[in-house]
Amino acid sequence: MNTYRKILIFVILLTMLASGCSKQASPPATPTSPPPTPTMGPVDVVKAYEDAWNRHDVPGAMAWLTEDVSFSQKDLWELTTQQDVQKGHEFFLALPVEVHYTDCQTSADTVTCKMTYADACTQAFGMNAAPGETVLTIVNNKIKMIKWTMDPAADAQYWANFDKFMSWFEKTYPDEYKWTQTDDNWLTKENGAILAKRFQEYGATLK
Repeated sequence: MNTYRKILIFVILLTMLASGCSKQASPPATPTSPPPTPTMGPVDVVKAYEDAWNRHDVPGAMAWLTEDVSFSQKDLWELTTQQDVQKGHEFFLALPVEVHYTDCQTSADTVTCKMTYADACTQAFGMNAAPGETVLTIVNNKIKMIKWTMDPAADAQYWANFDKFMSWFEKTYPDEYKWTQTDDNWLTKENGAILAKRFQEYGATLK
């Protein structure tokens, strides 16, 4: 897998960017969601996290994660520190993105859910949403691990379109394209917002 693909996905999803982007590490998130309660089950925790995510509430989503949380997409990227996971959330939620977990099944401390993923990329590519599966590990009413696996057919369709977008991006915004290849500090809210605009512009050229 080439360098831009590994970096950009952090897609992907998790991820991700231009001149004027912030180079500073993001400060620790301030929790805004209600604290977990002993009466919550594992699926309740997953749903609370999903709700905060889809409100684009980074502190609220981070409040449901352990300090040693890991967040990954199979064979593409993995974030293993809370600081990087927070940066990933800031990036993804600026795209913007929606993730929905359904048909969740619980086994011990593991919750396995069907997933649909939609963001500015899938919209530009004419995909309503990319299906897949998410496995989450719950410890003391917080999420210790999140692992996304996209459906193989949707994943192939996504990346075929993504390669076309990158060709357009390099030709249309060469300076911005450069940092997707060389900048190790691209995971910022500002860069996510920039990419969202570029995906929208690209989608308009396909109509």
